[in-house]
Amino acid sequence: MMNYSFKGVKGKQWGKDTYTSNISFAQISEICRVDPDVQRVANESKMENIADYIMDALLGKRFMAGFNAIVTSLRYATLRFDESTNEIQISTRGKLYISDGQHREGGIERALKRVEQALDEAREINDTEAMEYWENILVKFEEMTIPVVIFTGLTKDEEKQLFHDLNNLGTAVTATQALHLDQTDPFNRMAKQLIAEIPKLKKYGVDTNAKQLSDKKTEVATLAVWNNCIRILLNGSSDAEIKKDWDSDWNYEQQKEVVKDFWTTLLDVLPDDYTNKEKYMITKSVFIQGLAAWGHKLIFEDVLPNWKSIIYELHDFDWGYQNDIYANHNGGSLQEKKDKRTGEVVQRFYFKGTRAAINSIPLALTDYVTRPAKI
Repeated sequence: MMNYSFKGVKGKQWGKDTYTSNISFAQISEICRVDPDVQRVANESKMENIADYIMDALLGKRFMAGFNAIVTSLRYATLRFDESTNEIQISTRGKLYISDGQHREGGIERALKRVEQALDEAREINDTEAMEYWENILVKFEEMTIPVVIFTGLTKDEEKQLFHDLNNLGTAVTATQALHLDQTDPFNRMAKQLIAEIPKLKKYGVDTNAKQLSDKKTEVATLAVWNNCIRILLNGSSDAEIKKDWDSDWNYEQQKEVVKDFWTTLLDVLPDDYTNKEKYMITKSVFIQGLAAWGHKLIFEDVLPNWKSIIYELHDFDWGYQNDIYANHNGGSLQEKKDKRTGEVVQRFYFKGTRAAINSIPLALTDYVTRPAKI
């Protein structure tokens, strides 16, 4: 009988024998299975995103990539472990049922299909250069491995519990924390560099841990929101534009200079205590993204050579919560709110939502800076 064979180490968790090995990308889909009775419904989009991640690494678009271990349970076969050679052997009729990592496995399988399809297409048209290129990519793919933890002797109920525990005991990483650790995305690299290079941004800082900022916080934004501001300024403010990848034709330093110029000019016009969220809307997450959308309009849509002088027209703008200029563009409305400190009932502007803010703020600011001059 044929066997799967790979090196590994033996361990024990909660009375069950476990084994840990590195299994090749090329072999992982052959040996792994998913039982929908002990798993959630797979997210196809997530698998495609993981395939994109793998392909970016294979094609040199990111300097590294990595995965944590897939956790599995062995069914329909026994596992033999040779302690002298650290060799694991499993009959090929046995399968590893995934308790954690079905999207990683699915992403690997989809990436392999993409590479094989590209190679087949090159062969069909007898493009020798393309064939050589994709054959090398396939070799790189087959050389990669992913760590796999194998539980043995689990009942189906124990597999269900294992899935539950693995997916509920961990602490989720916020978008801001993930961006703080990321080293590859050009938008994010620019966002982090500019925190130290724009004086009025550096003064108050950007929070690299929080999911959102309370009104008592004086930072300009979370890193996730600040990253979005860079994307909106360069790409545009629609949902599709915000998600767009970095344009390969862009010169990084030139784009960074544009972004730096806009935010430096705008922040210089704002009040010195512009991050006081109890006084001003400026650094509320929806508002600062609206400012970025206005910047995109000035620089890339209207293509105004004098956009800096236009920004200076905001020197006397009312950035407070009682200014309802945004209502003229379906942004929201003034509503009564009780001041927690004084008990006084005051009117405060509320946007209908993030999209309403991003859409209405550029229109409102343009209205303000183009208003007829007072005689």
